Amino acid sequence: MFRLLFPRSVATAFLAMAFFPVPAVATESASPPQACFGLFRGTQKAPQRPEVDKSRKRDGAESRRSRTTNGFGWFSAKQGTSSASANRSSRSGSYPVVSHFGNVTTVKVNGAQRPATIHHGVLANGAGGSSQVIIDLSAQRGYLLINGKIAIDTPVSTAAAGMVTPTGTYTITEKVRSGKMSTIYHCLMPNWMRLGGTSYGMHTGFLPGYPASHGCVRLPGHVAPYIFDHTRYGTRVAIRSAWGGESHNM
Repeated sequence: MFRLLFPRSVATAFLAMAFFPVPAVATESASPPQACFGLFRGTQKAPQRPEVDKSRKRDGAESRRSRTTNGFGWFSAKQGTSSASANRSSRSGSYPVVSHFGNVTTVKVNGAQRPATIHHGVLANGAGGSSQVIIDLSAQRGYLLINGKIAIDTPVSTAAAGMVTPTGTYTITEKVRSGKMSTIYHCLMPNWMRLGGTSYGMHTGFLPGYPASHGCVRLPGHVAPYIFDHTRYGTRVAIRSAWGGESHNM
């Protein structure tokens, strides 16, 4: 009777499936593109950097950085921030290191570039004044000038080898504080400021200490909001091969 209901071939197949399950077919979609401006640790392989000097590993601060997962962990303003009232710099050994001295804030974003300097007095006194931005490609520095005075001096990261950050004078034609998505790399670009009618812009990004972008101008996470807040549609941005501060007129 059993043989009539279950032919030998069917019974054999049934036993084979019981002891040797067929692997399930993967249904997950492919992982997102791995070129994401270095914004999110964990979704992109970090650029190669020199090995950290072990003498800087104070109380495991460097290893703690790898556990930062909320938001932009590489440049969270909460890391290494000293109290404004303490008037001294943080000694955590991780980046960024934010220091407050009166009306001046300095932000160390990596071990290779000079810290950013934010002059809050110039920002406050220049409210409503004319602003302009200068990007120095050779020095990898960016400057926000208000009424001809340097309000912010910051490290930047521009185009890596094989890429281009175009020189010239542009105006800011689009500003998006959050939610701006790269249509090419499908990643967020906070504090986005488009340069003229180009596909390039300034935005928050990871600064490894050398040119590493796909053409945009990356700004430190603690500095970008200040530049975003003190520029407007029509603000001029000059991208130069080199700038010696010889003239504030563009």
